[in-house]
Amino acid sequence: MCCPFRLSLATLIALSLCIVILCDEDSCSKEGQDCGEKERSVMLERENKIEDLEDDEGIVEEKADQSTKTDEIEEVDGMFEPCTKTEKGGQLYKMMILNAGYTLAEGSKMIRVHCQADSDDFFANGYYQTTGYVDGEEVVIVAIMPSQGIQPHAHDLTEDITLGHGELKYFTWLEGPGIPSNRTVQAGSPVGVVSGVTHAVFAGPEGAVYHEPANNENAGRKTWFAPN
Repeated sequence: MCCPFRLSLATLIALSLCIVILCDEDSCSKEGQDCGEKERSVMLERENKIEDLEDDEGIVEEKADQSTKTDEIEEVDGMFEPCTKTEKGGQLYKMMILNAGYTLAEGSKMIRVHCQADSDDFFANGYYQTTGYVDGEEVVIVAIMPSQGIQPHAHDLTEDITLGHGELKYFTWLEGPGIPSNRTVQAGSPVGVVSGVTHAVFAGPEGAVYHEPANNENAGRKTWFAPN
């Protein structure tokens, strides 16, 4: 009598476990649509969070780019291209150019360049330029009278010039505002600065004539003058 009772009790326990499992399955199968919707809603919520995070990252990157562009614009401090060019006079400058050994191009004109005319007179911030040849190469020629100069300015491209006559005082501000470095350039010597470096030039007691290649890159170079 004892064994049948144990078997029937074990059977009842097994049956009760089966019923519990079947009930759980039935509850999800009867509400299968709700179960699926819950799973889908959880997945959608996770996807939305991921998209939100990606959007946030994109906004941060865009703002960073904008701030970088703003910083680059703010770094340009000065007057953009404040020079007026007129075709007049310049005979003494032309004689100095010819005496320096340059050959003027056919039909070349003497262009008077006066920078920051509102505050500086021509001899404080100006020069004459024309076109000619050196050893068969076409060049742009700049002539400056004794003690005349070009005030502090910077370019967006590298400037490489060669002094053909006289003496040139060449100032550069490599570290920004402050005391500039100063070098004296003699005739026949090249000199120049990379883009963005502020520099100024002043002619010695005999004046100065210098030149650079007459190419499209140099012709398109932009200039900013330091504020007065």
